[in-house]
This record gives sequence, C-alpha cells and structure tokens, in this order.
Amino acid sequence: MPGGGANVLRQRLLDLSDRSEVITLALAVGEGLPEMADELRDLIEAELPTLLTTVGYHPRGLPSLRTAIAEHYCRTGLPTVPEQILVTTGATQGIGLTAQLYVRRNALVIVESPSWPGCLDLFTAAGARLLGIPLDADGIRIDALGTAINEHHPDLLFVMPTFHNPTGTLMSTPRRRRLAELADRHHLPILEDIAHLTVPGDPAPIAAYGMPGAELLTVSGLAKTVWGGLRIGWLPESAQIIERLGRLKALADMGSAVLDQALAARLLARSDELVARRAHKHRVQLAHAGRLLRTSLPAWRWHAPDGGPALWIELPDADARTFATLSLRHGVEIVPGAITDPSGIHDSYIRVPYAFPPTPSPKSSPDSPAHGTSSPATELSARPYTRSSDRDRANHRRASR
Repeated sequence: MPGGGANVLRQRLLDLSDRSEVITLALAVGEGLPEMADELRDLIEAELPTLLTTVGYHPRGLPSLRTAIAEHYCRTGLPTVPEQILVTTGATQGIGLTAQLYVRRNALVIVESPSWPGCLDLFTAAGARLLGIPLDADGIRIDALGTAINEHHPDLLFVMPTFHNPTGTLMSTPRRRRLAELADRHHLPILEDIAHLTVPGDPAPIAAYGMPGAELLTVSGLAKTVWGGLRIGWLPESAQIIERLGRLKALADMGSAVLDQALAARLLARSDELVARRAHKHRVQLAHAGRLLRTSLPAWRWHAPDGGPALWIELPDADARTFATLSLRHGVEIVPGAITDPSGIHDSYIRVPYAFPPTPSPKSSPDSPAHGTSSPATELSARPYTRSSDRDRANHRRASR
C-alpha cells in the first residue's frame, strides 16, 4: 500500500486564496467557535504583560498548557502529569515527530484502510512502507490486524479511533482494549490520532488500557473542535519518550507560538462547553445535509457517521476519481477515495464535508440549518446522476458530534 495523495491536497490549500471561483470540499473544517475570541481578548488584558517578561522559548510547551492538558487527560480516563506532555504546532507535527522517532527506511507501518492521505504521506516521507487493514463498525479489524502482525512484524501501528477520518467511525472501548493487549503482546508501538476533543464518558484513549512500559502514544489538538487556525497539538507519553520527542521538536521550531499556547490553555478549561457547542452544530448541519442528499441524490449510499465533520459516500457504479475530475470542471472540488486507500478498494467513494464554514446571510443564524451546510450538498446535488437506488444506510449508532 503506497502513500496517500496529500501532496495534491496541500497544493490546493496553498492555492486556495487564488482560486475563489472553486468551491472546495477538500477541507472538512468549520468556522471558529466564538469562545475563542472572548478568551483571546481577556488573555491580552490579563496575561500578555506577564508573558512578555519571559524569554518566550518553551520547546516542550508552555507550563500552564502542559498542566491543562494533563488535567484534561485525567478527566477523560488517561492519568497524566505535565512532565509527560509535549506541545506541538498542530497534531500533524506530532505525527511527523513520531514518524521521525520510530520510522526508518523500509520500516513497516500498519494503518487503517481507508485512512487520511496527509497522515500516510508523513510516514512514507520518513521512508516507511504501509500496510492497510480494513475497518468494521467498531474500528480496525482485530482478526486481520493479528494476522498482519504475525506475518509482517510491523514497526508501528497508526489508528484514528475517535471519529475516524474519513469514515467517522468511533472505535468501541472493547476494541481499544484489544489493541492495547496486542501492542503489549507483540511489543508494538501504537500512535493514535484523536483529532476531536473528548469529554468524560467518551471512550478513553487506547493508552489508558495499556500495561506499564507499553509505547502507546496519543496525538490530539484543538483544530477540529475549536478552529483550524489554532495550530496547537500535543502528545502524552512517558517522560523518557517525551524527552526524545522534545529534542526533535526543538530542532524543528524551538517551540510553538506562546500566545497560541496560552489561549489553548484557557480553551481547554472550557472543553466540555466547546465540545457540546461543536456537537450541536454538527447535528444541525448533518440533518440538513442528509435531507439534501436523500432528496437530490438518492442513489448515493452513505450512513450517518458516529462523529466528525464529513460523510463517506459510495457512488453507484462509478469511479470517484473520474467523478472528482468532472466535478472540478464544474467548479466543485472533492476528495476521491483513491487517495485515502491506494489499494483500489475504495475507488467508488468520496468524502463530503457537511460542517462547512458559513456564508453570512442576514436571514440566517449560526445554528440555522441553512447556515454553513447548504453549499456542499447543494452544489453536489446540482451534478446530475441518473441511476437510482432505494438503499440508504443512514443508521445512527449515537447522536453525531
């Protein structure tokens, strides 16, 4: 399984400001939450004068943020102390630093199939070979994973257990326990990417179920829950591994932006409130997008995700790459499944975000159905599709976040 196709996505992101005529559905992100502006104003008044008296370099992370992150993990099921935290410039940097630490040329990394191409490319850039393992309703399939571990002896396992990208699957707690057991039995390091903030009552990170000494790393951040422009992420692990990752982090950028870190510490203290607000937005947006798709594109097959901001849609008897090319000619940019799984198994799938940044309207409010959801589904529904199907697998396992 070669790497993904994220180079194309990254170039499109770089070109976004020059391509205002194209409606891009390549980015599954929403608008920033208003609480961020409130906290930033208060931060400037209350904390900035003190911060300016320091040197401003914190390669492992601002102490107040490391403390806030540790407290957050303790609340959500993973006992952690500040010395076990490394702050990164976004979760993507955390994945990249882990790849630098664990991956050597021709090392084998097991990933989920499908997975997000941006993550796949970080591992292949470090010289890794990738092996994809399929998913079921509870996450990565343990039977297939066990066989792959026994046959191929991988160097690292990478999973996205909480609202997997692109399928939106929430890995069950029993499945997380099984992964931790496999990691312990085979001495296999695991890196889990939890892109969405969790709250008490959600499944704990896989690292919470591991034995002492197991190398179970968790990368997370604020981009999906709060705002994509707040590039703050983090990694909790043993102090020894954090020390090694910290050296790589210092080499990369000498530490993340201090003001962003101070703001992140304040926002983490309001994590339950922020998760609830984003969940409400997603529920409203998903309901509206679902109505549009069922009305205008009944042949498309999809199910409501457990969470996350996008739908994983199967096109009937179609190559998604061809569809994506035709769609772009009509001014709508989408992500075909081929770049999430180069094996070809998901070539008929596309990822369609439903949590879209809103287009201001005097008649709409931030939580109204038309606010922030009409663009993706409406634009795609304008593309004709002649075949029909009465199969609609929209089955909720839980209220979508």
